[in-house]
Amino acid sequence: MLGRAAAALGARGADFLGVNPIHAGFATDDGATSPYSPAHRARLDTRHIALSMAPGGASGPLIDHPAEGAAHRAALRAAFADAPDPPGFAAWRAQEGGGLEGFAIHQALSERFGPHWPAWPAAFRDPARAEVAAFAARNPAEVTFHAWAQWMAHSQLAQAQARARASGMRHGLYLDLAVGTHPDGAETWADPDLYAREVSLGAPPDDFGPFGQSWGLAPLRPDRLLARDMAPFAAILRAQFRHAGLLRIDHILGFARAFWVPPGLPGAYVTMPRAALLAVARLEAARAGAALVGEDLGVIPDGLRADLAASGVLGCRVAMFERDGGGFRPPGQYPPDVLASFSTHDLPTLHGWRAARDIDWWERLGNLDAGTADHHRAVRRGDVAALDAALDAEGAWAGDASVAEAVHRFVAATPAALVAVQAEDVFECVEQANLPGTVHTHPNWCRRLPVPVAAFDTDPRLQRTARLMAHAGRTEEREMPETLRVTTHPTRPIAGQKPGTSGLRKKTRVFMEPHYLENFVQALFNALHGAEGKTFVLGGDGRYFNDRAAQVILRMAAAQGAERVIVGQGALLSTPAASHLIRARRTDGGIILSASHNPGGADEDFGIKFNTPNGGPAAEAITTAIHAETERLSEYRILEAHDIDLSHIGTHDLAGMVVEVVDPVADYAALMEELFDFDAIRGLFRSGFRMKFDAMHAITGPYAAHILEHMLGAPMGTVVNATPQPDFGGHHPDPNPTHARLLYEHLMGDHAPEFGAASDGDGDRNMILGRGIYVSPSDSLAVIAANAHLAPGWSGGLRGVARSMPTSRAVDRVAAARGWDAYATPTGWKFFGSLLDSGRVSLCGEESFGTGADHVREKDGLWAVLMWLNILAHRRQSVAEVLADHWREYGRDYYSRHDYEGVDAAGAAALMDALRGRLDALAGTVAGPLTVSGARDFAYTDPVDGATATGQGLEIDFEGGARAVLRLSGTGTEGATLRVYLERPEAALDLDPARALEPVVQAVAALADIAGHTGRTAPDVVT
Repeated sequence: MLGRAAAALGARGADFLGVNPIHAGFATDDGATSPYSPAHRARLDTRHIALSMAPGGASGPLIDHPAEGAAHRAALRAAFADAPDPPGFAAWRAQEGGGLEGFAIHQALSERFGPHWPAWPAAFRDPARAEVAAFAARNPAEVTFHAWAQWMAHSQLAQAQARARASGMRHGLYLDLAVGTHPDGAETWADPDLYAREVSLGAPPDDFGPFGQSWGLAPLRPDRLLARDMAPFAAILRAQFRHAGLLRIDHILGFARAFWVPPGLPGAYVTMPRAALLAVARLEAARAGAALVGEDLGVIPDGLRADLAASGVLGCRVAMFERDGGGFRPPGQYPPDVLASFSTHDLPTLHGWRAARDIDWWERLGNLDAGTADHHRAVRRGDVAALDAALDAEGAWAGDASVAEAVHRFVAATPAALVAVQAEDVFECVEQANLPGTVHTHPNWCRRLPVPVAAFDTDPRLQRTARLMAHAGRTEEREMPETLRVTTHPTRPIAGQKPGTSGLRKKTRVFMEPHYLENFVQALFNALHGAEGKTFVLGGDGRYFNDRAAQVILRMAAAQGAERVIVGQGALLSTPAASHLIRARRTDGGIILSASHNPGGADEDFGIKFNTPNGGPAAEAITTAIHAETERLSEYRILEAHDIDLSHIGTHDLAGMVVEVVDPVADYAALMEELFDFDAIRGLFRSGFRMKFDAMHAITGPYAAHILEHMLGAPMGTVVNATPQPDFGGHHPDPNPTHARLLYEHLMGDHAPEFGAASDGDGDRNMILGRGIYVSPSDSLAVIAANAHLAPGWSGGLRGVARSMPTSRAVDRVAAARGWDAYATPTGWKFFGSLLDSGRVSLCGEESFGTGADHVREKDGLWAVLMWLNILAHRRQSVAEVLADHWREYGRDYYSRHDYEGVDAAGAAALMDALRGRLDALAGTVAGPLTVSGARDFAYTDPVDGATATGQGLEIDFEGGARAVLRLSGTGTEGATLRVYLERPEAALDLDPARALEPVVQAVAALADIAGHTGRTAPDVVT
């Protein structure tokens, strides 16, 4: 975010961006929030590391440091666990040497014993003790983690400075050096003799602190500094200049004399080696090619300002205190060798000063009684009037300027070398960041800016400030190119943008209508509380409009302030690969472009869905929030930019957002190799085993070709229809016997290979075939459950299984025999997410050709194929033999699904309503050859989070164990699809499935009157 802010401000003409100190703090003490009370000034605060996996959506005017700090630490640990030795880290660590190692050891010790080293066991208070070395030797991973975190912080800070300079900033980052260090931090632990830990730095009473100040900071001892030729101070400065073009030295008055405050005593000045300190500062700045600003406010020692000017160190002038008699000093009377501003972080904001907000605080805290406070308010009213008069005299109110604009115009008119404006003043904040002299009684260092960084380049107040600075001759506004400008488009809600179980699906031409896609994407980002600083995965199944939609989403993500979007090469990613990438990279979620197994093309289907950080489809609460946003949307934001080249792997900068184009296959293939016994499967192919995989001109083609043919040694040509096409070759990419008929007929023929499989449009479904036999999805799920232990990824067995309610109960029989829990959920993979995340189940499946496990949070077609290959390789049996053995052990459930596609929606709804109204009275009803034993409108309560789902389908049980389920599907885009699921357990294992299920078909016909309600006498698809 720092780099993004610098780039946005640089584009508006700013020459530097200042931040408070970013020295290493007390990472395990969330109450230690002051950047001016650091643990080590030569190290960086790892709490500022940007992490895509850190929980987002934090809001409200105040930062909850304990909660957000804990979440960030957890995310940082997770990032280290994922990549503990990234390229460049080892070399950087070696170059940093003993100083870094000592700091990392200290941080590891602080995790064990607490943040303040004087409270540690005596053996660990001295870094030279053997016990410290022994601790480091016993805990190398902990020490490495803290060294790695420093590397991460340095890397990101370097990137921020590079972006700042690339934006045109003359100085870039304006960092801040704290005047002292915490007496109990890493800096004093490493070198305790260098510091006077028995006293505190502070200041006598002055305009800034009328009661005097004790800062709780250990000062450097001047005698020890001189004895070491100032080397420790030079090292501290050198650390700041690594990533700064401009450095502020806090309280540079301490170069001349430091105010030391012993406990319980008034304090006194200690003379410091002024000339030596200035010489070192000047030398280190020259080496870095940087400039210095000294905060010379307060009681100024004689001659200090002249010495600063002679050394090329700019002083500070705060207009709030620049007085000439009773009025404010005119701009022309400011000296040139200073940085001028109206306020500082330790003072009221402009609007807070005018409202006497600081006086209100002092009265509230009991430092001023009511009478004294009223007196100060009266004085302040006079000061405000005097400032307004000074602004009027300088013509600063020109053009109906706001108060902030008038003040900034006034300061800009000074001859000061540099002018700074406070973000709080530009954004009209009343509360100040820090109230000196308070710790817990005022929310110091907790206030958020009211404007997100993503809006810096479009905020009108920042734009006006940039223009007035340019008009004053301070700089020429560096206008962003027209092709890199965020624009806000007014829009209106579009009806019908309610996501279903698998996202929003419509005809492609609907998505291509003006504002349609943009409205939904903006609503999605709004429902996520914005995208600022977040990382997303993006990709799709390659269907028509996939590439254009990806470019729109990239530009919208950049406009919302996203930090990074990871895109599959060519904007291609299978749904399971996207889920894996979301989880592996610990992103904030992913946007998947697909209409699953539905046809593609200009006149066919398109879809978009959001997957959450666990890699699974968005839960009901999120899709409901997205829909609510679509109904109140009034505008969307998009970056005007040229298309990003997604055809080559690499990174691109899109107005500050990183677009990372990745190999869509590599990570997924590596995961599969971890989960399955590839050596055994290679041996299977070497034995002459043959298979045919139909990728159906869809996304799985590249994955299957790479894994099966290149990694596992299957003969070339094993994978057919392997090149994704926008219209899936003019076919319906649904892996079932109807739409994958050529494969089905091939496996049923005289010259069939031993094994056949197919996958769908986005790669999450599968069909399994053996020579002369079709494996139903329900049987496939049950066989996988019984044999999963043969794969390395599940060698310890399964924790439990889950199926969608319409899916056959065959897997329940396996679970009962193995002692596992078994769950029945509503249709939709999102309902499996909490069960998988909680560790209750390892394997899930749906009758709609969806099978998957806990390796991702989506069903995974190719995974199921590889699991079957793993089973065949270990059992050395044919598919038919595996099924026969399974049925003999667990029994057989004959099962089928009848789909009535594109039926009249009103007729289908009437059918369901009529049957629903009779459910309670159905028990005992004779329906054809069967008798109803019970019926229900399936409802579900999630055993993990308590979420409920109702109206999920009508379930009818018959005496003898047969069952029928009727439900309407939401996966199509036209009309309604009525699905009827038929199941019947039977002792005979070799019946024709259609004949075995005929009694259930007759019973449903008698109960539901499908023909009467829909006009259909037969299903369109029989599975």
